Amino acid sequence: MQAQTLFHQDLFHSFEAMKTAAPGMSVKAFTAMLDQRTKQFGRTGKVNADAFQRSFLQYVYYNTEVNQLLGKEPFVCPACSPEMVAVSVDGNRKLYRFQKTNHKN
Repeated sequence: MQAQTLFHQDLFHSFEAMKTAAPGMSVKAFTAMLDQRTKQFGRTGKVNADAFQRSFLQYVYYNTEVNQLLGKEPFVCPACSPEMVAVSVDGNRKLYRFQKTNHKN
């Protein structure tokens, strides 16, 4: 028996937005939320979390490839560009501490 699943691109976009807003959101939690909405609206069926995960990872991969072909920046840091406007003092201290430790060895 072979099963085929079709996901709408908007679903992946919604999951990506949820992951950005709540980084701890898991695929299983998201698919459980979808299952709950399915029951709420009187429909039947479940979303397979493994199939959703595989499809989402393919969606992310192909979006990355398309953006690379279009020449879009993969990440733009508002604090760092066009000129750096923020510096992590703690990060600088850790760097100093690590450099100091390496010189003793």
